[in-house]
Amino acid sequence: TATSGTSPPEVAFDLGGVKVTPDGDAILDAILDRTTVQYFKLVTVKAVPSLFAATAGTEAERIISILLDFEGGGTAELTAATLQAEVRVDYPVDDVILGRQLAATYRYTATVIREDGRQVTDSTPRVGSANLFYFSIGL
Repeated sequence: TATSGTSPPEVAFDLGGVKVTPDGDAILDAILDRTTVQYFKLVTVKAVPSLFAATAGTEAERIISILLDFEGGGTAELTAATLQAEVRVDYPVDDVILGRQLAATYRYTATVIREDGRQVTDSTPRVGSANLFYFSIGL
């Protein structure tokens, strides 16, 4: 209805046909402190000793270290003295709380460091799913 120029306008809303659909993601974002809640799995990586052995005539090619960098997790270092490492791989806590299916796989990138200082890093991440696996160069 029309109002006079001196009276304040009045607004009324008819909410009879409104249906509320909560957004679980938005609610979780508003109330969750992600620094205090964690969900993860531990992955153990192993290497065979021969991976770090020198071959006569190609000593500069000898592998001295392998770094495995897990997406959403830590980095494992394998050497001749450390043939096994345990790495934590985090899952998004949102997926855990909202009951979404967790990914069965994880992704990681390997960097192989040789005696001569050369470093070769995977061009694309590798995919794994085991809680324990032996690393392979794949040459």
